[in-house]
Amino acid sequence: MATQLFLLTEGGVAGHMAHLYENGEMSFAKLKEIFAAASNGELEGTEKTDGQNLYISYSVQRGMAVAARGVGNIKAGGLNAEELASKFEGRGNLTEAFVDSFATFEKAVRSLDPKTQLEIFGADADIYYNSEIMDPRSPNVVNYDTKSLVIHQVGHGEFDKATGKKTDKDVSKHAKVLQNALESMQEATAQDEYTIHINAVRQLEALEDDIALHDAYESIDKVISSVGISDNSTIDEYLIARLAPIVAQSLPEADEQIHQMILQRILGTGVSLTDIVKGMKDKELKDKIRGVVKSGKNLL
Repeated sequence: MATQLFLLTEGGVAGHMAHLYENGEMSFAKLKEIFAAASNGELEGTEKTDGQNLYISYSVQRGMAVAARGVGNIKAGGLNAEELASKFEGRGNLTEAFVDSFATFEKAVRSLDPKTQLEIFGADADIYYNSEIMDPRSPNVVNYDTKSLVIHQVGHGEFDKATGKKTDKDVSKHAKVLQNALESMQEATAQDEYTIHINAVRQLEALEDDIALHDAYESIDKVISSVGISDNSTIDEYLIARLAPIVAQSLPEADEQIHQMILQRILGTGVSLTDIVKGMKDKELKDKIRGVVKSGKNLL
């Protein structure tokens, strides 16, 4: 049975799309299991696209498409075409990529009947969809040769306009309606330079042999054995094993409790810098702690 894997979303309102190694709770045994599934052609997933992220929706009440790059945009009801153009004004090809792709999206949605629009977006841009703009005119790392607005499989949501935060509502059925309407939308924009499609789930092809898999296993074993942990240990436990001696050496005058709090802060587990230095009178030590915390991500 194929293993289906979806990771976090990336950019704008959606946030960062995480790599496997950024899941601190994952064990190395699980990581090896995923590698084996990939090698055997048992893994399904979507391409991690490298474009410009944009949250898109449509207001049936106002009869127009809207977009969001931040919480403030959602609280304001979304950016219309003119506001989106103004936000990216003067940025050359990037401006054109946002404006052109958004215009194609608006044209595509307007081709749908109002009932379908309501089922996909709600009455007044209640549901936003996580999308990516790929345009040869404004590449990031990957150079694409076609102009596309790609709607991701994940990251969509209903948003509370008062707070700008995503609600707990499951919008999968709305996304399914969008997917079913896509063929009709594509017909409406067939003459446009931009295409609109949903990032397809694909079955990864199996490798010809296990050489790459065994090499990966050996690399993992070498890494974890260097700090004295096992396959059952997590990525966070590995990071702590690597960081703990560095933190202790950098701050020998601080006690073990401070060291642990610094490690928690570096790993982003809820401890703030204020928590660490609270009640501390030694200004020099406080400054050193701030320096270690600030450079923590680079200590490895």
